[in-house]
Amino acid sequence: MRSRFYKVTLWVIIILVGLSFAAAGTLNRFLSRKKPDQALLDTVASVGDIPITLRELGMGIRAEVEQRARRGESPDAEALAPLVLDAFITRALLSWKANQRHLRFEDGYVDERLKSSEDFLDEQGVFDAGRWNKFVESPLDWNAVRQQQSERIRMEILDRVISASARVLYSEVREVFEQKYTKISVKYALIQPALEPTDEQIQKHYEENKEQYQTAAERVAEFVAISLKGERPPLADELVNRARAGEDFAELAKEFSAAPNAANGGALDWVVQRPTLPAHQAILFELPVDGVSDPIEGPSGYYIYKVEEERSSEIDEVRSVRARQILLRSSLDAETRQARVDQATAVAEQARQQGDLAGAAADAGLELRVSGRFSRGSISIEHVAPEDAFSFRNRLTQLDLGAISDAVMARSNVYVAEVIEVVPPKDRAIEEVRDDVIADTMAALRMEPEYLEEVARICDEIAENAQSIDDIKTLFPDLELEVTESNDFSLKEPDFRSGIFVRPQHVFAAVGWGEPGTFGGPLMDYAGKTYFVELMTKNPPAETVWEENFASEEESIRRSLRMARGTARRQDYLTDLRRRAEMAGVINVDIEKLLGTEEDADRAGGEPSRDTTAAAQAETEPVEQAPAASTEEEPTPQDL
Repeated sequence: MRSRFYKVTLWVIIILVGLSFAAAGTLNRFLSRKKPDQALLDTVASVGDIPITLRELGMGIRAEVEQRARRGESPDAEALAPLVLDAFITRALLSWKANQRHLRFEDGYVDERLKSSEDFLDEQGVFDAGRWNKFVESPLDWNAVRQQQSERIRMEILDRVISASARVLYSEVREVFEQKYTKISVKYALIQPALEPTDEQIQKHYEENKEQYQTAAERVAEFVAISLKGERPPLADELVNRARAGEDFAELAKEFSAAPNAANGGALDWVVQRPTLPAHQAILFELPVDGVSDPIEGPSGYYIYKVEEERSSEIDEVRSVRARQILLRSSLDAETRQARVDQATAVAEQARQQGDLAGAAADAGLELRVSGRFSRGSISIEHVAPEDAFSFRNRLTQLDLGAISDAVMARSNVYVAEVIEVVPPKDRAIEEVRDDVIADTMAALRMEPEYLEEVARICDEIAENAQSIDDIKTLFPDLELEVTESNDFSLKEPDFRSGIFVRPQHVFAAVGWGEPGTFGGPLMDYAGKTYFVELMTKNPPAETVWEENFASEEESIRRSLRMARGTARRQDYLTDLRRRAEMAGVINVDIEKLLGTEEDADRAGGEPSRDTTAAAQAETEPVEQAPAASTEEEPTPQDL
């Protein structure tokens, strides 16, 4: 019987995928949405006494096609047919198993369970009698409604039995927490054999991508800016004085900070000194250890910092500081903010109607300013607030010369602007951009199959013979190995500041659970570059981290573990159940009906019979009703 089922399944897949449904018959005509036909009610597969009709299968295929299309895919209904059929069989198999217990439920209990569904709850999750009464008053087949709800209840019972053993020990929760907060630092060794592109290759790449090396179109804009910032909170100076007087900065952050890290005492971990550091954080490198800053205005409010530790990289001597922060929000009340946005909108409308931004600004008593030149890639724009530059240039680079914008919302201001100058892009000679062209040519060559094969060969040899990054240098002295040292990072707080974008989960899997000196790889980053890694330091979470975070995260970790374990239990159960069902001949597929005849078909069905014994309407204040006892006890793992 088992071999028969496998043969049938194999032929279903071969036929559905390998042949055109245009020649196959009924299913293709269903998908083509032609006129109804009784053939659609034919059973094409069954699990025990549960049928799967051609109509159900076709609707399932349509639903899967539409879902994948919404995700941007180009699904093939024919190729999806065996997958959908398999999903229907799996669902029917679980339903068949749940029904074997012959559990029955009183109508009152079924109705109460139905009331608890999301369809009849308000936004606060409270039962809404009005929604329920509207449902009850609609023409329904109550036999079918209660049968469907009873089916859900039986499936819930089966699921609880299957996942009953998915227990999580306290020690396992602690282990996951420790892994989550353990911090490591590593050395990355980039495996990138040297390339020397020829002049011909460089010139060819330049000619094929000349637009890429053009100067960016630049614009200059006149604008008005209406502030959306609130006033500096009086609390800011008070907190600075308290911190400088010796109060625990972390406790102050927990009590007053509005930043996401407030619960951790405002801890920022290590901040690296670099050119792209936000302006409000530059003060960190002017403070001594244990120094507390004055309140500093930033993109989200006012910041107060305390530096706790300082270090320099052994490789490039770049400074880093470990610090804490307190963020005090400073925002306008909703009414004032909206009034300012409305003012900007009115200025924009008047300026566009009159073709005169300067006049509209003067009428509103606003100062007209002129920006510096900017393009799509501008990080900062002269006379525009740094935190607003992104929004400003994104909107203004879409406008032509003389165009006046609408109200442009940014972090600190709302703008109305007019483009008063446009410098179009122009070609640049290869001599001007030669370094960029060489770099891009090399990047393209590194994606060629021959180069990738060479990288793979080197990685295989390293994996087999090397135990450290120094060993790589010995094995491949001509590799010109590029080694980068990471900052401390954890699974919770990745380190992308080093410029290497390897998933932290992969790094931890390769070396993170070993001791310093552990060597692993190869690992690939998001850009396709290949690395080997060597563990430098490893630090489990400090006692303060346990005290500050474990209690609040314990339940979510336990829930995640339980869900993962429950999923594994369900998969194991289903695999075993399906194997036994196949052996017993419970699952059957009717090839002839699946392929069908040459008659047109689309969908069939009539009006369902209606049960006049509907559920009772809810009272204004519904009374809780105890569930009625079922005819049998809930199943146990032993029963299955």
